[in-house]
Amino acid sequence: MRTISNPGSNMIFDEGHRPILVNQRYLHSLAGAKSLAEWFVGKLFIDLNILKEASKAEFEQFIDDLVKSSTRTLSTTMEIGLKYSVDFQNFVYKSEIQKVPEGRERELFQVNYLSDNVLASEVRILAWLYHDYFGKWYKVKEKK
Repeated sequence: MRTISNPGSNMIFDEGHRPILVNQRYLHSLAGAKSLAEWFVGKLFIDLNILKEASKAEFEQFIDDLVKSSTRTLSTTMEIGLKYSVDFQNFVYKSEIQKVPEGRERELFQVNYLSDNVLASEVRILAWLYHDYFGKWYKVKEKK
């Protein structure tokens, strides 16, 4: 949950940006969330209801889909960040975001940064639950 409580993600959320949704079924349920933590808990609650009777394969596929989305959001964040010399080693959102010019690229950076934090947090939680339910650790699929 540390990624959900980090200042950068919360500033982005408070500016009106929302994480990219893997599935639009969440849209109406999450629209009234007043904080990132509330939004995240709502999404997690919806997902856990979807997964409550999932088979091992279905649960694994659900996590796989989140990992694929996280890979895209991280890649976009890194591409833009590297283009503008964002310091990811000593990242302080408030100062580093100033390096990305206002406009489309800044918005893409913000939304993808926020989305990656949300997706990574959910993957960690679901991976622990996967272990709890099925007795094995979830493993990210290697690209072929």
